Order: sequence, then C-alpha cells, then structure tokens
Amino acid sequence: MNSNSNKFGRGYGFAYLTILFKTINAYNNCEIIENSSYFASKRAFNLLSDIQKAVFLKSATSIMKTLLELEPQIIEKDENVIIFKTSNRFRRLT
Repeated sequence: MNSNSNKFGRGYGFAYLTILFKTINAYNNCEIIENSSYFASKRAFNLLSDIQKAVFLKSATSIMKTLLELEPQIIEKDENVIIFKTSNRFRRLT
C-alpha cells in the first residue's frame, strides 16, 4: 500500500466516522473514543485538499440514508450512550 492509498483510506474513514457520529448524535447521545487510530485518521483527513475533504464527506453523507434503512435501530431513541471506537466497532453502554 502506498502512502497516498493509506492517507485516502484513513481520511475517508475519518469522514465516515464524523458523519456517522453527527447522524446518530441527532437521535441519541454518543461519543467518540479518541485513541491513536482516531488521531491517525484525523491527521490523514487534515492532509487532504479541501476538495478531497468535501468529496469524502459528501460520499459518507450519501450512504447514511441507506445505512439507517438497513439498520433502523441505530437511531432508535435510547437513554444509553453509544461509544464509537475507530476500530469500526461500537457498543451500547447500559
């Protein structure tokens, strides 16, 4: 994997996490655990041009409607906090 591929992959991951967080946070309390993977993805995202950032954010936004149709429980009202880890896993805390 070359450095651009790694940068784009991590940058897109950060864009997706950002949009997923904003989407779910509109319905339920959630937080992102800012670990080393999070900061690596954020750094990669910040290295992208403004146009690349906009494309990645728009791409991540475009998938949300489909994701919520396939997984409607993601936005069901819940008093538990949803925790996001950048390892692409999340869990509900009771």
